[in-house]
This record gives sequence, structure tokens and C-alpha cells, in this order.
Amino acid sequence: MYRPMKEDHTNSMQGPRRSSIHSNEKTSSWFGNLPKWKKLILTGFIIYLLFIARGVYHQEKMISLKDAEVQQLEQQLHSIKSEHEDLQGRVDRLHDEDYIAELARQNYYLSKPGEILFIVPKAADND
Repeated sequence: MYRPMKEDHTNSMQGPRRSSIHSNEKTSSWFGNLPKWKKLILTGFIIYLLFIARGVYHQEKMISLKDAEVQQLEQQLHSIKSEHEDLQGRVDRLHDEDYIAELARQNYYLSKPGEILFIVPKAADND
């Protein structure tokens, strides 16, 4: 016995119904729907962007390392300049006759003519 199938007239404008499994497969993979040449171009572009991003990352890393090195060298330069100023001051004082005489008295116990030196021992600590 032959029974004709009932037609559903409620969705006659939408066409035949598809199961939910088939409709989800098409929408879940937008990349799979593209032609092969577009897939190749898109893949190449993504790889190109990854190389660019990698290069930018390494450049930023190198810049931060160089900035740290510059700061360290600037601190070293500052300390060397300070030491240079101190040494230059000592050189300038060594050209002064009075300073040389003072050093000779302190370090070598020399005296001027007619001067008597008294050496006083330092007090011993009773600790």
C-alpha cells in the first residue's frame, strides 16, 4: 500500500529542511568553504604577519636591553666624572706650596726651620 508523504506547507518558502548536523558543519568551518587559491593566499598572509610580529618582538627586546645598557653606562660615566673632578682638585692642590708643606708635615713629620715637633701618641682604647 502506497501512502503519499504529507507536505509541510508552513515553511514552503524556505526550501527543504536540512538536519541540524549538516547546517552546523558548513558554518563551523568558514576556511573550508574558500577556494584553494584563497586558502593559499590567506595562509601566506598569516605566516607573513607572524614573521613581522616575531621581528617586532625581537626588536623591542633588543631595544629594552640596549636601554638598560645605556642607563648602566650613564651611571658609570657619572661616577667617573665625579672621580675625575676629585682627582683634578687634588692635582690643583698639589701645585700649591702651602698644601705640599702641610702634606710633608702630616705624612713625613718634616718641619719648618725653627719649628719643634711634638709627637703625641694616640690614646689606647680600653675596650
